[in-house]
Amino acid sequence: FCYNDFDFANVAEKAICLCNGIIVATNSLGTLYFSFSRQMKQPELTISLLGGVTIAQNGTAVTGFASRKADALLIYLACNPRPHPRETVATLLWPDNDQSRALANLSVILSSLRKQLEKYLLADRHTVAFNTDTDYRLDVNAFEQAITQAQARQQDGKLSRTVAAQLQTAVSLYKGDFLAGFNLRGVPDFE
Repeated sequence: FCYNDFDFANVAEKAICLCNGIIVATNSLGTLYFSFSRQMKQPELTISLLGGVTIAQNGTAVTGFASRKADALLIYLACNPRPHPRETVATLLWPDNDQSRALANLSVILSSLRKQLEKYLLADRHTVAFNTDTDYRLDVNAFEQAITQAQARQQDGKLSRTVAAQLQTAVSLYKGDFLAGFNLRGVPDFE
């Protein structure tokens, strides 16, 4: 087996397959080659929460939400991917308001989010959730996945190439503390 950035231009390939950024090819002698593509497809929505908050769609920053609480709602739903009762979310974001006022505020925020990110939200009369069936990337999830995979594959305290690559991925994703610089006044439970 040969792998790592093989130059396919110099090989008469019989078959090439690109899957998840890995190119697999065989030459005329049947030798199998692997190459890791440097141009991985970027997800449509990228939510970066390590070292600050950045939300981008197709490489462009998403801005213009009704308030900072719209960012907070999207972050909360993306980090907790399950349906949440509207009442619970409304109380989380507006703890000092009565339930009807908090629910009205939540409706305004959801409307603001839907204008730009409708397909990423699942909402009905009773619940609200992040749509995990969409093309998105949450840096926190990718970071945790890389660490978990590295821990699962490490054997006898030795650092294999695979484990080293997974740890490198985690290091490259870590830009700073979770939600660094992002806070909401009057919302202690969000912190």
